[in-house]
Amino acid sequence: MADYSIYLSTCDGYSDCWDPFFTLFERYWPSFDGKVYMSTEYKDYDRDHVIPMKLCESHSVPKTKRVTWSKLTRWGLEAIPEDIILFMQEDFFLKAPVNHELIAKYCDLMLSNPDIKCIHLTDQNGSGSVDSEYEGLDLMLTHRPYRISCQSALWRKEELLALLRDRESAWDWEIFGSARSAALGHKYYQVKRDFVKLDQFEIVPYVFTGIIKGKWIPQVVPLFQQNGIEVDFSKRGFYNPETLIHTSTFNERLVRLKKRIHNKLDIKFIQFFHKTR
Repeated sequence: MADYSIYLSTCDGYSDCWDPFFTLFERYWPSFDGKVYMSTEYKDYDRDHVIPMKLCESHSVPKTKRVTWSKLTRWGLEAIPEDIILFMQEDFFLKAPVNHELIAKYCDLMLSNPDIKCIHLTDQNGSGSVDSEYEGLDLMLTHRPYRISCQSALWRKEELLALLRDRESAWDWEIFGSARSAALGHKYYQVKRDFVKLDQFEIVPYVFTGIIKGKWIPQVVPLFQQNGIEVDFSKRGFYNPETLIHTSTFNERLVRLKKRIHNKLDIKFIQFFHKTR
């Protein structure tokens, strides 16, 4: 059995992605023998090795209420027994065979080196790193944008839990959580960019990402057709950045300001706590 599990970040509103995701998963990663935990809210899903967590149902949340991405993620991670998880999302549609051996190698590296808190497996996160003592990996600089992201990575569960704040969306978490991770100062690594390159050599080859702002991206169409996956694309439509320009309202800007203030205070607390340890 794998020494890690997969945490599949999702919600019931994206259940139309589940069949395509797992059809491609089973085709391009047949050697995976671990568990896949899905952060469903109320819905079930019947598939081998897949555990729909029904997190809102288990926490008695009425269907009329919405739970933030971070709170749902925290509930999911708290319910997983494994210490190391591979983070994925339901629209990470695999397009080629996964390099199972390399993931296992990096998982073993984390198991034997407790100071490694995260290994990013793609070249699709922010820049800023230096050479490390580990083959194929760079040490990520502490103060850099997107030090954490929702792209595919091996994480220590405890580190993810330390970075989550219930008030935040996934996009908030990538920005504010990166700043909190800098305050913590723990070691994160990423694959070298001259080793792993999009569409050339990928450890977890998937579409980045299949849905944007609730709409399909056109790249999934030929992938689904080649793999015999039928989807009614008209239900979501296709992403067009020119027609989805959004101007933030005063209330949205105010909420964003409050989140920035909360995060600055949060970082001060983290820094103070570490000085007094």
